Amino acid sequence: MDIVRLKSFCKVFELKSFSKAAKDLFVSQPTVSSHVSSLEEELDQKLFDRIGKSVIPTVAGHTIYKYAKKILELLYKAELEVKLLKNQVVGSIKIGGSTIPGCYILPKVISKYCNSYPKVDIQLEIDDTEKVVNRILEGSLDIGVVGAVYEIEDLFFQKIIDDRMVFVGNSKYLDKINSPKDVINVPWVIREKGSGTRRAVEAGLKNAGIDINELNIKAMVTNTQGLLGLVASDVGISVTSMFAASPLLSMTSLAIKEYPFFEFKRSFYLVYHKGRTIYPAVKIFIDFVYKTSKEIEDKMIANGRFQHD
Repeated sequence: MDIVRLKSFCKVFELKSFSKAAKDLFVSQPTVSSHVSSLEEELDQKLFDRIGKSVIPTVAGHTIYKYAKKILELLYKAELEVKLLKNQVVGSIKIGGSTIPGCYILPKVISKYCNSYPKVDIQLEIDDTEKVVNRILEGSLDIGVVGAVYEIEDLFFQKIIDDRMVFVGNSKYLDKINSPKDVINVPWVIREKGSGTRRAVEAGLKNAGIDINELNIKAMVTNTQGLLGLVASDVGISVTSMFAASPLLSMTSLAIKEYPFFEFKRSFYLVYHKGRTIYPAVKIFIDFVYKTSKEIEDKMIANGRFQHD
C-alpha cells in the first residue's frame, strides 16, 4: 500500500469530506479522490459510501483506518528517531490548555519556545480542564496545563504556578457583600461544570458554608472571555483568576475585590500520560513551561497581583 494514499484515506476518514481533506493536505480534491479510488481498487473493497454530500466510512473503511493510523504513527516515530540521531529538535507538539493557562500562560511559553526552536510545529487547543485531561488520557494531546488534579493512575500532574482568584463585578453588587450569606442576594455569572474555575469556586463557597446552588445564577458560560463579557455587561458578579481579572483594572465600571471570609485556592498543573514517549521537543517544551511560569509568577508578585503564602 502506498503511504501517500493511506494519508489521504485517513484524512477523508477523519474529516468525513474529500474537499476538507484536500485542503488540509494542501492538494487538489481530484488528487485525494484518486488516492482513495486507487486504494479501493487495490483492496477490491469500497471504503466510503457517498450519499449526497455525506461521506460515510464502510465496515472495510473502519478496518483499514484502524491499521493505517498505526502504520502512519509508526512511520512518524521512525522519521523522528532518525532525525534525533542528528540531535535536531523537530516534530510537532499537541498541547491542551484549560481556559486560564490556555489564554494567559501558554501563549507566553509558546512564543519563547518557537523563537528558540522554529522547526517544531505547535498546536494549542483550549477547553475546560476535564476535557483536556480526558484527551491526554486517550492520547490525542501530548501535554496539557490545567486547573485541577484528577486521581488517574496513568497521568502525571505537577504544579507549575499558584493562582489567585478574586471577585469581579459592578461595585453596586460587590459593596453589598459584608458576610458569606450576602453572596446569595446578588446576581451571578458562573463557569460550566468540568471547569477548573468552577471547581475552585464551589470549594471556596462550601468552605464558607454556601452551596453554589443557593446563588442567584443569571448565566452560565463555557469560557472566561464570555464570563468577563457578561460581567462587564452588568449581568452579575463572578469569581475568576487574577490572570483574567487584571485587564479589568482599567475599566472604571468594574471592580476587583477580595473578602476575608472567602478563600478560593487553586493552582495550575502540567499533565501528561506516563505511558507516552517524551521526545526531546516535548521535554524541552516542558522545561519552558516551568521556567516561564516562574517568570510570570515573579512578575505578578512584584506588581502586587500575587501574594506569598
